[in-house]
Amino acid sequence: MKVILKKSASLILAVCCIAGCKPKKSDLANNALYFDIKGYFEQEAIRLNSQHRGVTKTISINGIPESKKLIVIDFKKELSAFIDSDINKLSWKGAFNVEKNDSLTIYRTADQKIPVKSVEIYEVAHQIKAIRILRANSNMLYKTADTLLYQKDKGYEIKKMQDVKLLSPAYYSIVGRFN
Repeated sequence: MKVILKKSASLILAVCCIAGCKPKKSDLANNALYFDIKGYFEQEAIRLNSQHRGVTKTISINGIPESKKLIVIDFKKELSAFIDSDINKLSWKGAFNVEKNDSLTIYRTADQKIPVKSVEIYEVAHQIKAIRILRANSNMLYKTADTLLYQKDKGYEIKKMQDVKLLSPAYYSIVGRFN
């Protein structure tokens, strides 16, 4: 009986040690290697939601625009393309080169497997004024290229080119201007 208790205690201790060594998701976010895009845009969504911002939104498909004025209820959903461009994935660690000066920081990768190709962060007096994200993806069937631009307190643009084999290329854009 003593042997079973000792083995059980050892097993429980080993499990606790292993579980304690595994980093929590929040620990990974706090130790981000690159700029925290996801965190930044989640905070912007909270700020914009609290302001009940109106948006003039123009959607163009192959150059044919349609505009509407609306009140955005969920900016987290509205900015999801930016949030999904997070470059702090564990498997991407070390994949981005960083270029920095007083007003511009650029994160760039040449890794074909990473869809986010570059992130440019424009600052004035250490305040973020704009973020531009370039994404590209391709395989034997299709190519896509996205340009995302967020200008704090002005608006955002999402431009997408999609080229599917045997079809004509398609161009989409969403432009949101804060009212």
